[in-house]
Formats: sequence, C-alpha cells, structure tokens
Amino acid sequence: MAKKKTKIKLVKKLADPFVLTLLGAIVSLSILAWLRLGPQFKERQNQPWLKEKTDLIDKIEIKNNQEQHVLIKKEGRWLAASEDNLPADQDKVNQLLTSLAELKRDRLVSQNEKYHQKFGLDQENAIELKVFQGQNQLLHLLVGEPGPDFESDYLRLPDQKEVYLSNIAIRSHLTQPQWKNLKITKFYSDQIEKVVIQRDGQSEKEFDPEKAKDLINQLTGLQASDALPLKEEEQDQYGLNQSSLIITFKLKDNQPAVKLKLGKENDRQQRYCQRDNEKVVYLLPSWINQKIDQAVEQLFSAK
Repeated sequence: MAKKKTKIKLVKKLADPFVLTLLGAIVSLSILAWLRLGPQFKERQNQPWLKEKTDLIDKIEIKNNQEQHVLIKKEGRWLAASEDNLPADQDKVNQLLTSLAELKRDRLVSQNEKYHQKFGLDQENAIELKVFQGQNQLLHLLVGEPGPDFESDYLRLPDQKEVYLSNIAIRSHLTQPQWKNLKITKFYSDQIEKVVIQRDGQSEKEFDPEKAKDLINQLTGLQASDALPLKEEEQDQYGLNQSSLIITFKLKDNQPAVKLKLGKENDRQQRYCQRDNEKVVYLLPSWINQKIDQAVEQLFSAK
C-alpha cells in the first residue's frame, strides 16, 4: 500500500506544469547540444589516423605477401633497412608520408568477417602496414583491394572485423618492388655549367654543355638497374679505385658538383658506377654503356 501511494505522488509531481517545463527544457537543450556538438565530435572521431604525426615517424614496416620492407629514418635520412640499409628513394618515401598524413576511413562497407577475403583483407592477401615512433606503434592497418573508383582502398584494423573504404588510394604507395634509391643523377641539362672528364688516368678536360650535349643527354636523369652497398676493400673489385672514366658535372648557382666514377662491367654487361663518395655502387643498364663511351670518344677526338 505504501509503495502504491509513493507511485501516485511521483506521478502527480511529474504532472506538475513546472516539472514538465523543466524536463522539456532539459530535453530541448540536450537535442540542441547534440546538433551543435555531435557533428564536431563525429568529425574528431574520424580525423586522419596520423594527423600532425608524420614528422614523428621514424620507422615503417610493409608486409606484402611474403615480402617485407622496412624503412628507417636515421639522422634525418630514410634508409631501406630491408635492402642492406641502402639510402631509400626519398621521393617514394615522401609520397607515402604525404598519403599517410591524409589517410582515414571514409565509409563503412561491411561488418561481416566472411567478406574479408573478398575485399583482400584476410591475413593471406592483405598488405600489413605498421608505423612507429621509436618503440611506440602509431598505426597498424590492413590494406586490401582497390575500391570501386580506384581512388580509394578497402581497409580494416587487424583486431576489428569492420571493413571501410579509405578516403584516398594508399595501396599503390605500398606495393613498391623495392625502396632503395636507384636515381643516380637528378639535375637537368640547363643546370650544367661545365663537364669535366678524366679518362685512363690522363689530365682532366673541360667541355661546354653545348659541346657535350650528347653525353649530357645520356647521363641526365640517369637511373640504375640495381644498387649494392660499397665497402672500401671492394673498390678494386668494381674497378672504381683506378677508374678508367670519371665524369664531373659542375652545376650553376653554386650547386655542388656531381662526380661519377665508372668502373668495370659485370657478366651481364652492367657497368659499376659510384656517385661522389657515396658508399653505394650502382649498376648501369647495359644499353647505355656503349652510348656513354661513344659520346666521350666523340668529345676527345673532336678538333
């Protein structure tokens, strides 16, 4: 009986106009607060994973099928740690970092793990991406097949079954066959002031760019077939200690000169080349060797 009376009193209080007005005001304010702050909260929840953190990244691991690539930032320079710690292609790394700064999930596609294989997000087919700052893991992500517009990719977090479309395409930046730098020269022909050539240990000869344009055309934007770490004791093995051909490009606007030492050829007719004093030996494509020698011979035989 006492409980029944209590309930009746409570109902009467709730029916009081003042109480009803107060409750209505609270509900209205809650709705207004959600309408105002809800989208902002949702937006904050869907910020790029690495927003304003890419400068902190010092290690990136990419596992694709049976291949694993590891990039490490050391003294401000990226190295391909999984490829003999050779210098990494800075352009490729910068493109990846730019994409990582923007990457976020855009649209929920599925909450059913049965579809993981369909989207290339099962453990066997997914590209696994890990990003670190020191020992702190900033991001761990699985990237699958390209999205229907090829401007996005399917992705998910490893411990979650939800599949999302990304806001940008990231997969193409992760499927590099190699990350080590193969770019030997990056200058353009109009940046060259002089070309200096030393052949067979003889005195150096200097040439104007116009006269040496055939040689410049061969060596501008030069890309190697491969690159290997170079140890001091291996210089003779590659014919670089007493190189038969040294070509130096003096650049305009006080840019540092670029010196190329060309050594022996391997059994595939690829020529060993060293840029400046880098601890790297590049392998020049076989098709370019004869063209370089012909251009140099033409310069030396000209009257």
